[in-house]
This record gives sequence, structure tokens and C-alpha cells, in this order.
Amino acid sequence: MRELRHKFACVAQLCPGRVELNVGSANRGRELAMLRIGTLVLAVAVCFCAPKAVRADDAEMKLLKVVDIDKAVEESLKSIIGYLSDRFDLKIEIDKAAFAAEKRQDPSKSRIFLPKCPGITLDTVLRLALPQLDAVYEIRDKGIAIVPAIQDGKRRQFPPYSKDQLKILKQAEIQRGLGEKVSKLKVDLDKSIDAPVKDVLEFLSDRYDLTIIIDPTELRNAGEEMVHIEKGKYTFKELMSIVLKGIKATYRVEPDHIRIVRQRES
Repeated sequence: MRELRHKFACVAQLCPGRVELNVGSANRGRELAMLRIGTLVLAVAVCFCAPKAVRADDAEMKLLKVVDIDKAVEESLKSIIGYLSDRFDLKIEIDKAAFAAEKRQDPSKSRIFLPKCPGITLDTVLRLALPQLDAVYEIRDKGIAIVPAIQDGKRRQFPPYSKDQLKILKQAEIQRGLGEKVSKLKVDLDKSIDAPVKDVLEFLSDRYDLTIIIDPTELRNAGEEMVHIEKGKYTFKELMSIVLKGIKATYRVEPDHIRIVRQRES
């Protein structure tokens, strides 16, 4: 159990203070719940200072806390949101009545896949996970409600970012400089590569300190596709064009990650 507690050690860092959370103090039932999640290894850090006008316990702000998923995981929705809810002290619930109204089953036991993706926000985690179940979230009473993506025949979208969220995301984007970093990145391969797409993307992520995520809804198994790359010097754009051509995908730079998505017909 000591190894389990170490695995799920969680650190939240608020500006300017620091709060350490340790699962060692949790009761046995909570430990067993974590054990069922198993491979979900999350190191959590708050990487922003909330504006004075916004309380730190607002759901909007908690959605911008940062999650490190150190290993790909496939688990039930109930297990994933239960862990996140506990760790972020944020109420995350499934609106079962809303699913029943659309004649859909309770998605609690439905399994979702999260790829390895360090340094992304809780909001990004939810936007990666919920479309796999054709669901979105709503902010209700300082908490999060998971609801069907289609209501009364109309498709619902994830809530737009508030002005406060956009301000923080913009600050984070400037601090990380991800778009500028990618535009200037040069990749020098001293030998040719024959490997699955996911391995090439993981190599780039590790070597250049990037978070590259294959969208699990659109391209779940695309990472297994083999790709050949000749040795040489490439811009990031040139290299990604080669890597993603076979799976008919492209990439999109987000504030906290680079997402691989299906290439749309022009």
C-alpha cells in the first residue's frame, strides 16, 4: 500500500502558498477506489494565480488546474471523475436524469481512454474524455454536471471559456510560448526511423518538452500506424506532415498541448 500511496501523491501549488495532499490519510475505502483506477497516475499542480475578483474555489478556476497523466489509462467514467473530484475538491457528477430523458443508459460504467498527457488542464481532460461517450459538461452551482451531448435533438457544446478563464489561458499560452516554440522548432534526425506514429510523437514530446495528444475520439487506434522517416533536418511542420499523412490527420496548437485531429475535407 505504501507504493500505492506514493503513486498517487498529489501536490497542489497555489500562488504564493503551497498545499500538499497525501492519500496516506485517506480511509481504506478511498484507497481501494484508487486501487481500482490502478494505472491512472496524476500529479496535480495549480499553475496560475487567480485574479482577486475570482474566488479560488470557483469551478471555472478549478477547471484550469493542471493535471499530469504520466501513463495512458483506460477506466470507467465513474472511477476517473471520482478521483478527479476528490483531488480537486470539485463536485463532478453525472446527470443521470438527463441521460434517461434522452433514453440513454447511465454512462458511469462506460470506459474511457486517456493518453499519456503531462501538463494539461482539468478542462482539457474532460474535453478529451467526454466526447468518447457523446457527452459534455455544464457548470452548475460551483460544480460540474456531465450531460448528453444531444438534448431534444440538438447538439450541445462544451461551455465557452469565460473572460477570466481566457485571461488565464492567454497568460499561460504566453508563458509557455507553445505556438512560437513549434514554429521555430528544428528536428535533426541522425538516422532514419521506422516506428508507430505514437512512438514518434512520444519521442518528440520527450525530446522537445512538448505535450502531444492523439485525439482519443477521432483517432483512437491511429497511433499504431507505422511510419517511415528518412534521416535529415526538418521543421516541426514538415516532420508532422510526414508523420500524420498516413493516418489522414493534422495538428492543432492549444494553450496547453498539441492535439492530433482528423484532417477535414477541404
